[in-house]
Amino acid sequence: MGVGRGWGASVVRRSVNNNSNRRGWTGNVGRRIPRVDTTTRGTRLLGHNDHNHQWGLGGTCRVVSGAASAAEMYCDACGTRTVMRVPDGDNRERRVCPSCHKIHYINPKVVVGCLVECCRGEGDGLKRQVLLCRRGIDPCKGLWTLPAGFQECGESTSEGAARETREEANAEVRVLAPYAHLDIPLISQTYVIFRAQFKQALDSGGAPMDCESLHSPGEETLETQLFDLDSIPFEKLAFSSVKIVLQSYLEDIKRDRYSFHHGTIVKQPGVAADSPQFSLTNYMCLPTEHKL
Repeated sequence: MGVGRGWGASVVRRSVNNNSNRRGWTGNVGRRIPRVDTTTRGTRLLGHNDHNHQWGLGGTCRVVSGAASAAEMYCDACGTRTVMRVPDGDNRERRVCPSCHKIHYINPKVVVGCLVECCRGEGDGLKRQVLLCRRGIDPCKGLWTLPAGFQECGESTSEGAARETREEANAEVRVLAPYAHLDIPLISQTYVIFRAQFKQALDSGGAPMDCESLHSPGEETLETQLFDLDSIPFEKLAFSSVKIVLQSYLEDIKRDRYSFHHGTIVKQPGVAADSPQFSLTNYMCLPTEHKL
């Protein structure tokens, strides 16, 4: 995803040195797997299993690897079962049809969504809230998330983010700026999150408006709620990506300037999607020209 004019080039990197994270731990998939090694410089630790700090997240959902689906295991041209091999001129294994020789490429999925702000008042009396949705479907049913979902063919990332917000929260929003780009190689997904506000609030010309009337649960959502920044339910968030976006937003509020956030979420195979066992590497914080 490209970064347009007005975006600075200041890079912020975090390092963590926590030898206790070298111990193994037992995940909820019934086998022992190692913790993420956070001793490497440039790694930003965003989750751990220290119950004294209560960073653990609830839920029972699991991360699914980026392996081929049952449909992808058969050639969509002739129906023959595909095999894994390195095609001529390539450098990695692909699913290839041994009959018609069609190469089936499995590419990452793009998840798009919105960080919807509701700003009331001005000056020292300014109150900020963010819109969250409580998921009504698995994975992570019952936990809170940003309105987001897979980008559809034929739409831009910003169009998809606005559509997902409409579908999940019955909210009409105006996308203001890209906010975060996060990669999760383990599940072959990339997340593109935009900062947005309610259209009706922006079109009111600053007149007082009850934002509570501008959202409601969609078909796959149990409830929607505007949270004060000091009331965000971090212990009940559905996904590591959502936690990163919201933590980054709170840091931006303290700095009084929006930034664009990029990084790679590192997890171990088999870890639950809502597990606190993850780290953020290759982290970059690019300050923008937009002050709060």
